Amino acid sequence: MDLLRLGMIGPRTRKLRTALSGLGISVGIAAAVAVTGISDSDQQHLPARLDQLGSELGTAAPVGRPAVAVSRPSDLLPARSGTENDLTPLVLVLAGVAVLVGGIGISSTMVVGVMERRGEIGLRRALGARSGQISAQFLLEAVLVGFIGGTGGLLLGSLTVYGYALVQGRPAVIPFRILIAGPPVSVVVGALAGLHPALRAARTSPTEALRPA
Repeated sequence: MDLLRLGMIGPRTRKLRTALSGLGISVGIAAAVAVTGISDSDQQHLPARLDQLGSELGTAAPVGRPAVAVSRPSDLLPARSGTENDLTPLVLVLAGVAVLVGGIGISSTMVVGVMERRGEIGLRRALGARSGQISAQFLLEAVLVGFIGGTGGLLLGSLTVYGYALVQGRPAVIPFRILIAGPPVSVVVGALAGLHPALRAARTSPTEALRPA
Protein backbone atom coordinates (compact mmCIF):
# COMPACT_ATOMS: atom_id res chain seq x y z
CA MET A 1 0.00 0.00 0.00
CA ASP A 2 2.87 2.38 0.74
CA LEU A 3 4.30 1.74 -2.72
CA LEU A 4 0.93 2.40 -4.34
CA ARG A 5 0.56 5.62 -2.35
CA LEU A 6 4.01 6.75 -3.47
CA GLY A 7 3.26 5.76 -7.05
CA MET A 8 0.16 7.96 -7.06
CA ILE A 9 2.15 11.07 -6.13
CA GLY A 10 3.05 11.95 -9.71
CA PRO A 11 -0.36 11.34 -11.35
CA ARG A 12 -2.19 13.03 -8.47
CA THR A 13 -0.05 16.17 -8.30
CA ARG A 14 0.47 16.57 -12.05
CA LYS A 15 -2.96 15.79 -13.46
CA LEU A 16 -2.63 17.71 -16.75
CA ARG A 17 0.79 16.25 -17.50
CA THR A 18 -0.51 12.77 -16.71
CA ALA A 19 -3.48 13.23 -19.04
CA LEU A 20 -1.28 14.48 -21.88
CA SER A 21 1.21 11.65 -21.34
CA GLY A 22 -1.48 8.99 -21.63
CA LEU A 23 -3.19 10.67 -24.59
CA GLY A 24 -1.31 8.67 -27.23
CA ILE A 25 -2.23 5.38 -25.60
CA SER A 26 -5.84 6.54 -25.27
CA VAL A 27 -6.02 7.39 -28.98
CA GLY A 28 -4.48 4.06 -29.99
CA ILE A 29 -6.76 1.93 -27.82
CA ALA A 30 -9.82 4.00 -28.79
CA ALA A 31 -9.02 3.56 -32.49
CA ALA A 32 -8.65 -0.21 -32.08
CA VAL A 33 -11.96 -0.48 -30.22
CA ALA A 34 -13.81 1.80 -32.65
CA VAL A 35 -12.55 0.15 -35.84
CA THR A 36 -13.12 -3.43 -34.74
CA GLY A 37 -16.43 -2.57 -33.07
CA ILE A 38 -17.83 -0.73 -36.10
CA SER A 39 -16.65 -3.52 -38.40
CA ASP A 40 -18.30 -6.17 -36.21
CA SER A 41 -21.49 -4.11 -36.02
CA ASP A 42 -21.62 -3.79 -39.81
CA GLN A 43 -21.01 -7.48 -40.35
CA GLN A 44 -23.70 -8.42 -37.88
CA HIS A 45 -26.19 -6.07 -39.54
CA LEU A 46 -25.39 -6.95 -43.16
CA PRO A 47 -27.02 -10.43 -43.36
CA ALA A 48 -30.29 -9.06 -41.98
CA ARG A 49 -30.20 -6.22 -44.50
CA LEU A 50 -29.59 -8.62 -47.37
CA ASP A 51 -32.52 -10.76 -46.26
CA GLN A 52 -34.75 -7.70 -46.50
CA LEU A 53 -33.74 -7.18 -50.10
CA GLY A 54 -35.08 -10.58 -51.08
CA SER A 55 -33.45 -13.75 -52.22
CA GLU A 56 -32.76 -12.48 -55.75
CA LEU A 57 -32.44 -9.21 -57.62
CA GLY A 58 -33.32 -9.02 -61.30
CA THR A 59 -31.84 -6.46 -63.63
CA ALA A 60 -33.36 -6.01 -67.08
CA ALA A 61 -30.76 -5.73 -69.83
CA PRO A 62 -30.95 -3.22 -72.70
CA VAL A 63 -32.60 -4.22 -75.98
CA GLY A 64 -30.48 -6.50 -78.11
CA ARG A 65 -28.73 -8.12 -75.15
CA PRO A 66 -29.60 -11.14 -73.02
CA ALA A 67 -32.93 -10.53 -71.35
CA VAL A 68 -32.19 -10.68 -67.64
CA ALA A 69 -29.13 -10.84 -65.35
CA VAL A 70 -29.81 -12.32 -61.92
CA SER A 71 -27.65 -11.87 -58.87
CA ARG A 72 -28.05 -12.80 -55.22
CA PRO A 73 -27.64 -10.18 -52.46
CA SER A 74 -25.75 -12.75 -50.41
CA ASP A 75 -22.94 -12.52 -52.98
CA LEU A 76 -22.27 -9.00 -51.69
CA LEU A 77 -21.40 -10.31 -48.23
CA PRO A 78 -17.96 -11.79 -49.05
CA ALA A 79 -16.99 -8.65 -51.01
CA ARG A 80 -18.04 -6.36 -48.16
CA SER A 81 -16.32 -8.51 -45.57
CA GLY A 82 -13.17 -8.70 -47.69
CA THR A 83 -12.97 -4.92 -47.99
CA GLU A 84 -13.39 -4.43 -44.24
CA ASN A 85 -10.86 -7.16 -43.48
CA ASP A 86 -8.34 -5.35 -45.71
CA LEU A 87 -8.86 -2.00 -43.97
CA THR A 88 -9.00 -3.24 -40.38
CA PRO A 89 -5.34 -4.41 -40.14
CA LEU A 90 -4.15 -1.07 -41.55
CA VAL A 91 -6.09 0.91 -38.96
CA LEU A 92 -4.90 -1.43 -36.20
CA VAL A 93 -1.30 -0.81 -37.29
CA LEU A 94 -1.91 2.94 -37.08
CA ALA A 95 -3.46 2.40 -33.63
CA GLY A 96 -0.33 0.50 -32.61
CA VAL A 97 1.81 3.40 -33.79
CA ALA A 98 -0.31 5.77 -31.68
CA VAL A 99 0.21 3.53 -28.64
CA LEU A 100 3.97 3.49 -29.32
CA VAL A 101 4.03 7.29 -29.55
CA GLY A 102 2.09 7.38 -26.28
CA GLY A 103 4.76 5.22 -24.69
CA ILE A 104 7.47 7.58 -25.88
CA GLY A 105 5.47 10.47 -24.42
CA ILE A 106 5.25 8.71 -21.07
CA SER A 107 8.98 8.04 -21.07
CA SER A 108 9.82 11.68 -21.86
CA THR A 109 7.43 12.94 -19.18
CA MET A 110 8.89 10.58 -16.60
CA VAL A 111 12.45 11.72 -17.39
CA VAL A 112 11.39 15.33 -16.85
CA GLY A 113 9.63 14.30 -13.64
CA VAL A 114 12.79 12.63 -12.33
CA MET A 115 14.78 15.80 -12.99
CA GLU A 116 12.18 17.99 -11.30
CA ARG A 117 11.94 15.73 -8.24
CA ARG A 118 15.63 15.26 -7.55
CA GLY A 119 15.21 16.89 -4.16
CA GLU A 120 12.47 14.40 -3.22
CA ILE A 121 14.60 11.50 -4.46
CA GLY A 122 17.66 12.70 -2.55
CA LEU A 123 15.65 13.18 0.65
CA ARG A 124 14.17 9.69 0.44
CA ARG A 125 17.61 8.19 -0.24
CA ALA A 126 19.06 10.13 2.72
CA LEU A 127 16.27 8.77 4.94
CA GLY A 128 17.18 5.20 4.05
CA ALA A 129 15.16 4.37 0.93
CA ARG A 130 16.93 1.83 -1.25
CA SER A 131 17.51 2.30 -4.96
CA GLY A 132 15.09 -0.54 -5.68
CA GLN A 133 12.32 1.28 -3.81
CA ILE A 134 12.97 4.47 -5.77
CA SER A 135 12.91 2.67 -9.11
CA ALA A 136 9.74 0.78 -8.13
CA GLN A 137 8.01 4.07 -7.27
CA PHE A 138 8.71 5.67 -10.65
CA LEU A 139 8.02 2.46 -12.54
CA LEU A 140 4.64 2.23 -10.83
CA GLU A 141 3.90 5.83 -11.78
CA ALA A 142 4.54 5.01 -15.45
CA VAL A 143 2.37 1.90 -15.22
CA LEU A 144 -0.47 3.92 -13.68
CA VAL A 145 -0.24 6.54 -16.43
CA GLY A 146 -0.39 3.81 -19.06
CA PHE A 147 -3.35 2.14 -17.35
CA ILE A 148 -5.22 5.43 -17.07
CA GLY A 149 -4.60 6.14 -20.75
CA GLY A 150 -5.73 2.65 -21.78
CA THR A 151 -8.89 2.84 -19.67
CA GLY A 152 -9.74 6.23 -21.17
CA GLY A 153 -9.18 4.79 -24.64
CA LEU A 154 -11.54 1.88 -23.97
CA LEU A 155 -14.23 4.29 -22.80
CA LEU A 156 -13.76 6.63 -25.77
CA GLY A 157 -13.75 3.79 -28.29
CA SER A 158 -16.86 2.19 -26.77
CA LEU A 159 -18.72 5.50 -26.88
CA THR A 160 -17.74 5.86 -30.54
CA VAL A 161 -19.11 2.43 -31.39
CA TYR A 162 -22.37 3.07 -29.52
CA GLY A 163 -22.74 6.48 -31.17
CA TYR A 164 -22.19 5.01 -34.64
CA ALA A 165 -24.65 2.21 -33.99
CA LEU A 166 -27.25 4.65 -32.69
CA VAL A 167 -26.96 6.92 -35.73
CA GLN A 168 -27.07 4.00 -38.18
CA GLY A 169 -29.81 2.14 -36.31
CA ARG A 170 -27.66 -0.96 -35.93
CA PRO A 171 -26.74 -3.17 -32.98
CA ALA A 172 -23.60 -2.05 -31.17
CA VAL A 173 -20.92 -4.73 -30.94
CA ILE A 174 -18.03 -4.05 -28.58
CA PRO A 175 -15.10 -6.36 -29.40
CA PHE A 176 -14.49 -8.45 -26.30
CA ARG A 177 -10.95 -9.32 -27.43
CA ILE A 178 -9.94 -5.65 -27.45
CA LEU A 179 -11.59 -5.00 -24.08
CA ILE A 180 -9.54 -7.84 -22.60
CA ALA A 181 -6.27 -6.97 -24.35
CA GLY A 182 -6.44 -3.18 -23.91
CA PRO A 183 -5.51 -2.79 -20.22
CA PRO A 184 -2.62 -5.33 -20.26
CA VAL A 185 -1.17 -3.72 -23.40
CA SER A 186 -1.40 -0.29 -21.79
CA VAL A 187 0.29 -1.55 -18.62
CA VAL A 188 3.11 -3.21 -20.58
CA VAL A 189 3.69 -0.07 -22.67
CA GLY A 190 3.72 2.04 -19.50
CA ALA A 191 6.17 -0.30 -17.80
CA LEU A 192 8.55 -0.33 -20.76
CA ALA A 193 8.30 3.45 -21.08
CA GLY A 194 9.03 3.97 -17.40
CA LEU A 195 11.93 1.53 -17.13
CA HIS A 196 14.69 3.96 -18.16
CA PRO A 197 13.43 6.90 -16.02
CA ALA A 198 13.00 4.57 -13.03
CA LEU A 199 16.56 3.28 -13.33
CA ARG A 200 17.81 6.83 -13.76
CA ALA A 201 16.04 7.89 -10.57
CA ALA A 202 17.45 4.88 -8.70
CA ARG A 203 21.02 5.80 -9.69
CA THR A 204 20.67 9.35 -8.32
CA SER A 205 23.14 9.99 -5.51
CA PRO A 206 21.60 11.53 -2.33
CA THR A 207 24.35 14.14 -1.99
CA GLU A 208 24.12 15.06 -5.65
CA ALA A 209 20.32 15.30 -5.55
CA LEU A 210 20.26 17.49 -2.43
CA ARG A 211 22.97 19.81 -3.70
CA PRO A 212 21.56 23.28 -4.55
CA ALA A 213 21.33 24.00 -8.27
